[in-house]
Amino acid sequence: MIFVADEIPPELRRIVEFLNSQMDPAEVLAVEVKQYMGQQLRALVPSIVGQTAEAQRKKGSAAGPRSPASEHMQSYQTFFAELLRDLKAEMPTATNATRTQPASWYMFSLGRSYVSLYWGFTNDQRFRVDVYIDTPDEAKNLAIFDALAGQKDAIDHELGFATEWDRSTTTRVKRITAYYSKSISIQSPSAELLDLKAWAVSTSIRFVEAFRPRLRALAA
Repeated sequence: MIFVADEIPPELRRIVEFLNSQMDPAEVLAVEVKQYMGQQLRALVPSIVGQTAEAQRKKGSAAGPRSPASEHMQSYQTFFAELLRDLKAEMPTATNATRTQPASWYMFSLGRSYVSLYWGFTNDQRFRVDVYIDTPDEAKNLAIFDALAGQKDAIDHELGFATEWDRSTTTRVKRITAYYSKSISIQSPSAELLDLKAWAVSTSIRFVEAFRPRLRALAA
């Protein structure tokens, strides 16, 4: 049995994990499919929810071997897993997310459908924290973005730093961004990645505190 949606809520995640742990040899999964737009291209990125370690152990023999992610991509997954752990240690209410994937970015809901907190390494050796607005309706994305932009001065004052606002009309996605000040990549020395994690945790907490209540107020 498979559930497919653009966002899997925590309640369904728990139900799927419970059913998947109880049903043997049958398997119950949820597939979360995120859509990303850029440069007039669209990418659909699926991630599987519901495969607990115990369920995979029980059913692994029937599933056959899987191709492992490359060591480089596994480095991303490890980095974001540690960053997610550190964020939740400092701010348990930030997210219910528990799983990361072998990719150069990660995101979780900011409390409104299709609006996420985004972490990502860029191709030009930068790291960004975004409010990532990507509903299926570009007009709605603009409406959300513009409503927040009307509070930009107050938001930047609350954050304690200036943010970059991308209202591009050539892509559906709208972003509000803070960039790490130093050049960085997943292959940077461990000490530099530790500094990056500390910055990302601090910045993410400020983003959640500044944007989540505003987004919920817009949805009311």
